[in-house]
Amino acid sequence: MATKSSLPRKIPSPSTADRYISFSSFANFTCFSVIGRGNGRVAQSESHGEYKSKLVLNANPDVVELREQVLFVFAPGPGGRHYFDAVTLSRTGRKTAYAYKPTHLLHKEDFLQKMQVVAWHVDRLRFAHETVLITELDHDPIAVHNAKMFASLRAADTQDVDPAVLQVISKMAGARRVREILADVGASAEAYRSILKLIFAGTLKTLKHERITPASYVQKAA
Repeated sequence: MATKSSLPRKIPSPSTADRYISFSSFANFTCFSVIGRGNGRVAQSESHGEYKSKLVLNANPDVVELREQVLFVFAPGPGGRHYFDAVTLSRTGRKTAYAYKPTHLLHKEDFLQKMQVVAWHVDRLRFAHETVLITELDHDPIAVHNAKMFASLRAADTQDVDPAVLQVISKMAGARRVREILADVGASAEAYRSILKLIFAGTLKTLKHERITPASYVQKAA
């Protein structure tokens, strides 16, 4: 039997950012986290709000690629460059560029006017299909809570899921509580994590928008 020390280590891939943030700052929050599926990938954030935004985007099963600190060049010189906090690619091929800014800083240094210019060039150069501005008011506490939980799982591939859970779910004809599924397979931590992984992967979905707990109803995704 493999011991804990002999198990293979899963090392996340390096960040794909076009610029690197400081490891620490006296002025603002900085964060290096791991996002994505499988072994995951290192992601950088320069504010707590930016970090929450990436968590929620990472938890969206429709997002197949998420990059941070993405450079967009739209004109010669330093004034023609902008780093987007995140850029996502959806399953349908839709590319979205995100900029995060807390509400108390929106009107400082002509930020909104500058972003209007950047967004116009994004459309002109077809850098992305849409430019989205995010503030802390866009952070749904429920979505952030669930996203943090999903980020701790990462390995969302079905081969990492408890086979007993997959067997029970394959026979589901409607919605069941998470704890009912657990009762069928044995209420183990591995089984609970397996159910969460399947929700993260989009195989299962919750019936309503809520913090996911053993009392939540889930059903197979269409």
